[in-house]
Amino acid sequence: VLATLYAHPYRVLAIAAHGLFEASGPDGRRYSGVVLSDGLLLTAVEIEQMEVVPELVFINCCHLGGLNAPAGGSGGAAYAPEQLAYSVARALVEMGVRAVVAAAWAVDDNAASTFAATFFDRLGAGETFGDAVFAARRATFEQHPASNTWGAYQAWGDPGYRLHPGAA
Repeated sequence: VLATLYAHPYRVLAIAAHGLFEASGPDGRRYSGVVLSDGLLLTAVEIEQMEVVPELVFINCCHLGGLNAPAGGSGGAAYAPEQLAYSVARALVEMGVRAVVAAAWAVDDNAASTFAATFFDRLGAGETFGDAVFAARRATFEQHPASNTWGAYQAWGDPGYRLHPGAA
């Protein structure tokens, strides 16, 4: 996965996988990221190592917006789901990514598929980033009314950004 990530410049990076929030590493530290294999995680650090910064990053992973009880067991959450999604997105925007979509909490697979398909269909048809996100939320809400997945996807960046399919 990492070799492929670094092999070519990508305008769009879409990641659909399982995510972990604050998993214990062998060194005793806590890590969050996209689950690869053999206990490896893909984090913003690996994305930052790409030679060419992608224009758009779509992170479609559950549990990256997990909750963490603070030390001492007070029962309150140290991180709200939207704060963790924001921290990942902020790192990507700070490195130059123009538009980021990330799930702030666990998503239903079917509803996530609807969101992603609608988002990329609309973006590919020339709609703006903001309009594509709105259309994807609306379609997901209408087609999966029992799920809160429509609201899980947070968007950061330029709402007027357009993916120009014919661009180099």
